[in-house]
Formats: sequence, C-alpha cells, structure tokens
Amino acid sequence: MSGSPLIMKWRLIGLALLTMLLTDHAAQAVISPSRVLIVYRTNAPDKDGDGVGDSLELATYYAHQRGVPESNLVGVTVTAAGGYYYQNSEDVKFQNEFLAPIKAKLAQLGPTNIDVILLAGTLPTIIYIPPIQIGQTVIDNVSIDNALMGLNYWNPTTNNISDSGNPYFDARPSIGPVQPPFDHTTFKFNGTTMYLVARLGSQDSLAGLEQVDQALYADYYLSPQAGYYNGIAYVDSRDGIPYPDEGWGQPYT
Repeated sequence: MSGSPLIMKWRLIGLALLTMLLTDHAAQAVISPSRVLIVYRTNAPDKDGDGVGDSLELATYYAHQRGVPESNLVGVTVTAAGGYYYQNSEDVKFQNEFLAPIKAKLAQLGPTNIDVILLAGTLPTIIYIPPIQIGQTVIDNVSIDNALMGLNYWNPTTNNISDSGNPYFDARPSIGPVQPPFDHTTFKFNGTTMYLVARLGSQDSLAGLEQVDQALYADYYLSPQAGYYNGIAYVDSRDGIPYPDEGWGQPYT
C-alpha cells in the first residue's frame, strides 16, 4: 500500500470510521449493522487452504460477529495491476469491475438504506488519474476509498475521478467537534448520494479476522470509566512515517 500522505490520510479516516462502527460505548455514533454493505474480492487467494477465498472468509466472519445481513455482501472480481491499483488508462475497467457491482447492490438494497461501504480484505487501494498541479504538488492518484465515497458522481465513461474532500470529515484527521450522526439528507457529495467508507484486513485478509476479535475485545474493555483502557488517539504504525514527512521510513515512537 502506498505510504503517501494522501493515501495515509484516507487510511486513517477509514480506520477511525471502523473504530467508530465497532465501539458500542459511544452509542450515539454506532451505525446499525443493516446499514453496512460489505465488499469482498471474489478472486482472492485462499492462503489458509480451507476452500474459501480469504476476503469472503473475512466478510462473512465480520457479518456474523456484527449482525450484518448476509444479503448485504457483494463480491467484486479484481484484475487491477498487482491487485492493488488501477492505471490511468484503466478507469473504464475500474468502473465496470469495481464500482458497477457495488452500485447494483446499492440499487437492490435501496441507495439510502446503506450508510457505510466496508471493504473486506486485500482490495485495490489506488486509481491513477491524469496529473493535476495544485501549487507545488502534482497529484496523479486517488485513494479508492475516496472515490467510493462519491461513487455516484463519477462519469462511467470518462475519467473525471479526482481527489475530493469528504463532506462528513474535516480536511485532515484531528481532534475536534463531534460530527452529528451521518444521514443521506444532510450529507451529500456534489449533490449525489454519498457513503462512508472503511477497510478491514486491507494488508492481509486473514489478519482482518484478528482485527474483528480485537474490536470485540475493545467493546468490553475500552471505556472512559475508571479501571478500563481508554485514550483519545491511536497510531497506525505498520508502515512507519510516510514520505516526505520528517523522519520518513522510520517507525513511529
């Protein structure tokens, strides 16, 4: 997975959202399991040799543990380069094999009956776009999480996907005012129905199983009450400090 600040920003937002979804103590922030759509990779590897693709295994495990209806699962068959990114010339492929099945499932369930798209397992993370010069920075890729947020806005035949702010989040993750509960009437992306996006097991589908168990553990032992584990922040330390931040490549302390 890319370690660029742009991709790291959207990974942090996704992980923060996932934490919000899984933590029952903040009752006002919990989203109903019936409003979560789980996306898995149909052609994922089966590293544990149990006859089930690891991405589907993770998706069904999460659904079972969190009460997400089985009908809220949708598979995508990924042929992106290396399984992780789509080239600038592959925007139609991205639309057809990734966005189209998700859109079809949302139409079946009711577009505003789903609030969260949860990507289960090692699904693509980046789509490359025609380079855009913003000040001294050239942006030539977009986080797929970002693109999924506004999936109804992008043109199916023209690569108009761009890095865009999420109306539900601040410009960058920080400790600030608590947002009201998400709803489709208040929050839209350029006038279209938008979604919150999170990932689980993005670097290893089987490791995602452990993440589910850790979250369940947190339900019982993570609380602001005395005698429990608590805090106001977390650090995703798997890849270290991203380039070009000071100390890039080094682990967080």
